[in-house]
Amino acid sequence: MPRDAVIQYNTPMDAGESSIVEQSVALAGSYVAEPHVSAQIVAFGRLSRSSLLGALTGESPVGDRIWEETLVHFLRLANSSGDNRAAAAISRAITARVAGRLARMTKVWRLGHPPDLAEDVIDEVLTDLYDQLLRPDVSAKFWEIRFWVCFNRRALNILRRRRFEIDQVVAEEDEGWDEDALDRVMGAPAPLTRFDQPETRAVMVDALSRLPMNVRTAFLLKHWSGYQEEPGPDGAPSIASVMGISGRTVRNYLAKAARELAVWRAEAEQNA
Repeated sequence: MPRDAVIQYNTPMDAGESSIVEQSVALAGSYVAEPHVSAQIVAFGRLSRSSLLGALTGESPVGDRIWEETLVHFLRLANSSGDNRAAAAISRAITARVAGRLARMTKVWRLGHPPDLAEDVIDEVLTDLYDQLLRPDVSAKFWEIRFWVCFNRRALNILRRRRFEIDQVVAEEDEGWDEDALDRVMGAPAPLTRFDQPETRAVMVDALSRLPMNVRTAFLLKHWSGYQEEPGPDGAPSIASVMGISGRTVRNYLAKAARELAVWRAEAEQNA
């Protein structure tokens, strides 16, 4: 079958069939598409495949804004018709729409650092997004009616769960980490010399006292003992191996230490 013939986007409907709006955007209850979305779907449904894809992906700009619900409608249509190339192109357009909001949401939920954590969370949200959009059951059609309501609900559920999981791990590790750990760290070789002066040590101890035990330990292993974050090819001890945690957790601890110490430094400079 020729590529342009995979989906007959502009095929007129029989008189006895439901209208395109009724088929695509109506749902049981009081939820219906906004008039401007319905009108856009009807207008775009008359275009040829190439013209439609150009409009949806921005390759052939149109005067009006392309609504997210419109993108979802034609994504689901392309997917159900087996037009994988069109579905992929529309998916990229949807991903571009949600990227900025998703990046802001990860920061609000303190999931923006380190970068690999943020990328992992964003990938999970996007995977869930397309699982939902391409479901064949009628409940998935609500995305064609209230896209951002659906997106915010699904994304927040994932972000909330990931934040809870991280907080739980940190709390459990804090409870399980014995109080002698700090003494062992301070007794390790210290190739860095910038903490040698008593005055500097006193300032450092005051600052570090603000940090949770595990965060403090990771910070000292890196900046006092000079350990690398994760085991290298030489098999030398690392923060991750000493503390028995993952490299990602190490980076979370170090990022938290940096944030807390930045606040302390600002207060100290203000009071100086």
